[in-house]
Amino acid sequence: MGDYILSQDPDRETERRRLEMLQRYQDAPTIRCLEQTGITAGWRCLDAGAGAGSISRWLASRVGPSGGVLAVDLDTSLLEESDNLGVRQHDLRTGRLPEGVFDLVHTRLVLTHLPEREDVLDALVRACRPGGWVVVGDIDYSTTGIDRPDEEFERVCDSYNVVSAKAGGDPVIGPKLPEMLHRQGLVDVQAEEFRTLVRGGSAGATALSLTFERIRERAVEAGVPDASVARARELVMDPAVGVYSPSFWTVWGRRPG
Repeated sequence: MGDYILSQDPDRETERRRLEMLQRYQDAPTIRCLEQTGITAGWRCLDAGAGAGSISRWLASRVGPSGGVLAVDLDTSLLEESDNLGVRQHDLRTGRLPEGVFDLVHTRLVLTHLPEREDVLDALVRACRPGGWVVVGDIDYSTTGIDRPDEEFERVCDSYNVVSAKAGGDPVIGPKLPEMLHRQGLVDVQAEEFRTLVRGGSAGATALSLTFERIRERAVEAGVPDASVARARELVMDPAVGVYSPSFWTVWGRRPG
């Protein structure tokens, strides 16, 4: 079992802010792809690895009182229940999910961290009813950069790949997702890659800065000077700098039946 490099402990406030920035940056493309499934009132949905809950809340608003959403995460402290939104603490690596009951299963920025990603994806597919949809969002960290050559910054970016891989993750899983869904037997598989050049200090750039902060100790252990991490954080917060955030892939497919 791998070591989750971005758990909320021990710096819960920084992680809360990082998740908030990710939601601001990634919710729009996620919702755009979720809408491709035809989600409507009455659907039952699973949001696996719900984080701070923005997509869980959107799903709940879309399916209405006749539908329902189950949001699960290892840490549910940032999630709140409502009339049609349930919350459950759940480890996707070891826990069992109900099978064949959800019209839509969604997970975002989860598989990249898990050595058991194939097994977890299999469980998520089995949780979907025949004819239902599975929607998976994740990153390709190799596309991260700034709008000018900077070897020191590139070294800090590369340290994320090293730290992630050492913990059993796959930091470039994004473009692999279509084939992963095909191997699970899903049909009508489609994908969208979302990549933008944003200004330093914007939501996407701030999320990147906070990610650097979260992995700072591990990056230093991997041989990156602490001063380089600090400088990289300053660069991506500077509005004069253009920042390429990691490519964000959203892939969706239907379970036959």
